[in-house]
Amino acid sequence: MPYKYSYTNDRFFCLFTGIVTWEDLFTATGNLYGSEGFENLKEVLVMFSDNSKVLTTSRTHQELAYLDKAAMNYNTKLNFAFVAKAPDAKTLAANYVKISKEIGTTWNFSIFEN
Repeated sequence: MPYKYSYTNDRFFCLFTGIVTWEDLFTATGNLYGSEGFENLKEVLVMFSDNSKVLTTSRTHQELAYLDKAAMNYNTKLNFAFVAKAPDAKTLAANYVKISKEIGTTWNFSIFEN
């Protein structure tokens, strides 16, 4: 499992390391949705280590955005931050945010390098 996650009452944190696949992202997303009190979460922080390699496609980015759009039914006011320095992790984050905004997601997004 190339990721670890934890959460508090209003925050969810996920760190990806090594090779990250669609299945890893999908499973981590399930952990987010299944976290106790998802509807009360205020912040999500997704970090990719500097040496992570994200094996995804533009289709993957779209699927993630639509899954999260559906999750908005339970939490409309989430602040979502990515920390991504590796080129493919930055591409995933940027495409996901772009698609999310295009489909009308109400969550707030930020992308940081560190």
